[in-house]
Amino acid sequence: MATAHRTGREPVQTGTSSPTSPDGPASSLALSSFSPRFIRLDEVDSTNAYAARHLPEIPHGTFVTAAAQTAGRGRLDRRWHSPPGGNVYMSGVVKAFPLVPSAALPGELTLSMALAVCDAIEREGIAPSLKWPNDVLVDGRKVAGILAQATYEGPRAAVAIVGVGINVNMTAAELAAIDRPATSLSVCVGRSLDVAAIAQDVAARFLDRLVATRLGALRREVLAKMTGIGDPIKVVGPQGMLLGTAVGLAEDLRLQVRDDRGCMHWVSGGDVCVMG
Repeated sequence: MATAHRTGREPVQTGTSSPTSPDGPASSLALSSFSPRFIRLDEVDSTNAYAARHLPEIPHGTFVTAAAQTAGRGRLDRRWHSPPGGNVYMSGVVKAFPLVPSAALPGELTLSMALAVCDAIEREGIAPSLKWPNDVLVDGRKVAGILAQATYEGPRAAVAIVGVGINVNMTAAELAAIDRPATSLSVCVGRSLDVAAIAQDVAARFLDRLVATRLGALRREVLAKMTGIGDPIKVVGPQGMLLGTAVGLAEDLRLQVRDDRGCMHWVSGGDVCVMG
């Protein structure tokens, strides 16, 4: 059974105008600082799917969490291994958006959540890195992934669901069931961690980032944690396969890749693999 919980701090309006800087506008007027609300479930097919089914009645800034998922999914419809009790399975509903170009919004939501995860786990003494477009790594092994899905009305987003899975207390045996190199926070620090506290921290940091975001600053922060820059990579996406060298991030957070002929490509999504 779902239960809704509100953490008690009332919304604080940020004012009648949004500050600007050389990095671009900070946020839209609809955004304000407040604590996240939660809908906590024992078990669900997936938190993203639950949020999608209940979008009309779920307010902005509400996060659906579950102790277990029976049909968790990541990017490219990959199965997300979701054993009960030990991990964060969470989806946030976004109905107020930063003032960023529409082409940058999917990357802004995904990477803001990825940085919120980094912020939270750094408090545990862990040094994470980012693998574009949506993975958080520790020592080259995946510890978290993000799946952002948005619905548009014309050129502007109407609502988005930003899902995140974080391996918190998975054991080495459970990690071995994952088909790609993975780790958990408990493996990294050698002790069990409080799953609910991590979910709360990540959700609050994500909402704070939406309010305070400046695209240029976000891009620099991502680049500082990003792996693979300067390395040969393979990108497999809807338009086929691209081989080249990862050069950096464009202003709209697309990956810049230079192919072997010296031509530059701007990649908005796909499966990225560092070669060699």
